[in-house]
Amino acid sequence: MPSVLTAPSQCSIPVGDGGLTISKSHCDWGGYRTDDTYVINYNGTLTNNGVNPVYNVSITDDLGGGAFGNDAFISGFISRTVGPAIEGWTLNGGFNGTTDHELLNTAVSNELEPGESIAYSICIIVDAVDILDSNLAPPNPITNEIVATANDVVLGDAYQTSATDVETFRENLSILSAGLEINDATPAVNTDGTVDFFYTITLRNSGSGIATNVQYTDSFDHLFSNGIPINTLVVTKLSGPASIDVNPDFDGASGVNGGSVDLLDTVLSPTLLANETAVFRVDLNVGPTGNQSTRNTQGVISGTDSNGDLVSEATRRNLTANHDDTQCVCEQTPVRIQYTPVPVITKTIINNDPAGTLGNRDITFQIEIENDPLSPVDIFNLQVTDDISAMCPGNIVSVAAPVITLSTATVTPTLNTAYTGQGLNDIFDNNTGQFAPGGERLVLTIDVEITLPCPGGDNVATFTATDPTGNAVTPVSSSVDINNPPFAVDDVDSTNVDVPLTIDFIANDSDPDMDAINIVSIDGMPISDGGSPVALSDGTIVQIIAGEMVITPGPGSSAPISFPYVIEDVQGNQDTANIFVTINTCSVAVISLDNISACNSNGTTGDSTDDTFTADVVVEFTNAPGSGNLDLTGAGINTFVPVTGLDSATQHRFTNLTFTADGGPVNLTATFDNPSGCTDTQNAGTAPGSCSVAQSDISITKTLNQSGPFAPGDTVSWNIVVSNLGTDLATNVFVTDTPTNVTITNVTGGGCVTFPCNLGSITANTPFSDVTIVVTGTIDGPGAFTNITAVSADQVDSVPANDTDDGSDGNNDGIAVGNANLVTVKTLMSGDSAPAEGDTVAFAITVTNNGPDDATNVSLVDAIPAALRLQ
Repeated sequence: MPSVLTAPSQCSIPVGDGGLTISKSHCDWGGYRTDDTYVINYNGTLTNNGVNPVYNVSITDDLGGGAFGNDAFISGFISRTVGPAIEGWTLNGGFNGTTDHELLNTAVSNELEPGESIAYSICIIVDAVDILDSNLAPPNPITNEIVATANDVVLGDAYQTSATDVETFRENLSILSAGLEINDATPAVNTDGTVDFFYTITLRNSGSGIATNVQYTDSFDHLFSNGIPINTLVVTKLSGPASIDVNPDFDGASGVNGGSVDLLDTVLSPTLLANETAVFRVDLNVGPTGNQSTRNTQGVISGTDSNGDLVSEATRRNLTANHDDTQCVCEQTPVRIQYTPVPVITKTIINNDPAGTLGNRDITFQIEIENDPLSPVDIFNLQVTDDISAMCPGNIVSVAAPVITLSTATVTPTLNTAYTGQGLNDIFDNNTGQFAPGGERLVLTIDVEITLPCPGGDNVATFTATDPTGNAVTPVSSSVDINNPPFAVDDVDSTNVDVPLTIDFIANDSDPDMDAINIVSIDGMPISDGGSPVALSDGTIVQIIAGEMVITPGPGSSAPISFPYVIEDVQGNQDTANIFVTINTCSVAVISLDNISACNSNGTTGDSTDDTFTADVVVEFTNAPGSGNLDLTGAGINTFVPVTGLDSATQHRFTNLTFTADGGPVNLTATFDNPSGCTDTQNAGTAPGSCSVAQSDISITKTLNQSGPFAPGDTVSWNIVVSNLGTDLATNVFVTDTPTNVTITNVTGGGCVTFPCNLGSITANTPFSDVTIVVTGTIDGPGAFTNITAVSADQVDSVPANDTDDGSDGNNDGIAVGNANLVTVKTLMSGDSAPAEGDTVAFAITVTNNGPDDATNVSLVDAIPAALRLQ
């Protein structure tokens, strides 16, 4: 229960019933008893018909002061109950209806959910005091009210509801009661579908006075109103006074005798003295029918006591003749009649052998039908329906006519000659056959030939029939499963030469019935998992290991492999498939250089024949054989690796191989030397160029052989020395000489006659290999003259700076001085040769070069006398 604080409204006047309803009724066993007490049973139900749960549930009943007017009248209780206990509702053990009115155990803090109910029952004993006796004037009916209260869990509102029950008590001088007892609550059903049973009716006057005009009224509508016909009804008086006898028309209103509901013949004025009884037996034969019935009503005994009061006990119900037993329930007098037969069918396979045609099966089905030994009635109109074709659509070869091999039937059904099991599926003619209870049965067989597999699987036979009234009983069926052979599927795979192949061959095989399957033979030879290997005629070895097939081709063989294998299920059914293995053709795809190093001159820079480089060779291939070697040859290489040492299934790297560095193509051949191997020659790449480049140091010097002074026209000469200061031969040595202000007139030495001059080759053997050239020339004119010389060769020059002599060292140039004859003449141009002071005079100065060469840097100095002033 949630923690809900009690609001003021929860303690206030109820706002309504909140959907709560409570009922109250009574069932008195007979009211007044011989011990001068009354017994009455109050019962009812509190139901929450609201939308919210309620708590603080209370049910109170003031039996003493509220109902009977005095707590002292309550003598005791026969029973008190509250429930359902499974929901936690329990009785307040202190409840007595007088000092404690609460029925519920308040220690149980339950909620009553919407739709839930609490049932109660109170069976009390009340003293038969005069004030309660309705014989007194005026009659004093007893009104009993029961009150229920609760609070709404959601709203907190207080709710209240109540119910009342009214009963009249009477202290009769005659206390009449009737007992109705069934001899068998579930009587056996006769073979004709009828049922025989009887009631014992006991009538008693337990009072202190005589009862006259006694009558027992009863209707057996619990039978005929429920469709159970009453065939016969016979009443026999077993004991009682002479005035109590059977009414010949009594039949419980069934119409079998006279349609009367009065048991006693009134002509004799039926009378029961104090403590007198009368006993009758009512024998009935009912049915047949498929309906069922349970009696839940009781007859009524009535009469008149000595005071002239009518005594009628409509609610006094007894299962036995002990009418004054302490009981406080309104009991039923049950009788349950069932007329339904119990059909049984069982279908089995009694033969399942290979047929004459390969792949077919001969199957014999056995069908047994019976009327169960516990069946209450006969079963009629027997029929078995069996659609054979449904189990193997399209694979039914033949269906033979059914044959009855055993029958214990009361009436054996007639076989239907039109039955085919492939459309016409009823085995018997309609409306024939009868089985009595006790296990009457019939056994028949049907022979069927089928072609496996049988995709439908189960074969079902259905047994239908009717009960004795012609109503159809519930059909029953039985089925059997046709075990199909496994389904083997070809396996196609490939491997390389001499490479074993592992195939999960059974992975694509299956069994329609989910049976386990195993391999039993290879190419007609037995084989088993973990057993000995099998050798095929082509040299192939086959073995089954851990459920997988290991195939080892013959050594060096590239021929395709194929062979059949057989699988078998646990039922012995087999199927065959084939293994196809292609031996892959070996192929060298690519041969390439990788990780190419620089050229190595091996210390001989002038000799390229020993120049080398290193590189990896990567060979890419497919389908390498499983044995032999991979050879690599060509370009000075001859190496191999066993196929077991290959880097992978598609390539191998030969590392750090040495090749000639000549700048040309590197042609290599890769070969798998297995008998079924492969080979290919390819240009794997280009070698680096030679790194042995000849080293020379050609130097040139030029020296002027004369010393000054020099004059134009003088003859001068220079010595040019060409040297190879390097380590290697210098070839195609060219010398150039470019003079300035000099005209070359002669060149000698080194075979030169002019410039440029090719000296050919000069060995690296200075000074012994030096070449000297003498250049002679004439100075063209005055001024500086120079002569720049240079040399070149085909080889790399390690010191290019000494390839030219430009005269900067001062030993190959000079200056020629020219021959000039300057004459200066000064002439008075105007004025008097003896001018007076203040006169102006003018002079003309003429300078003339009468020499052969130009005069340069000519300067003129004129000293003006002191008496003259330059204007």
